[in-house]
Amino acid sequence: HEARTARFTRLSELERAIGHARRLERTRDDVFSDAFSNDPAAMRRAVIALERVDVLFVGLCVESVIARHAPASASAPVSPAAPAVVPQPIYRSTALC
Repeated sequence: HEARTARFTRLSELERAIGHARRLERTRDDVFSDAFSNDPAAMRRAVIALERVDVLFVGLCVESVIARHAPASASAPVSPAAPAVVPQPIYRSTALC
């Protein structure tokens, strides 16, 4: 609901990321258990999965902020002494694996 109010444009991707995060909730708790910490391979897999979801959330947020501020910066006057800013393409991965 808050994302709609904030006019977040990539709601379906945000909802998908939230679903992935919910499925990993137990994994986050397990990472701190004694039994889980004794299995390095399982720990690595869990950390990789958690990092991917975190990166997905950060990417969605950063893209939203960039998109929201791009029109304002595009209309700002450019000083001849200011370095040219070349927009970089945004990589939009939807894969978490």
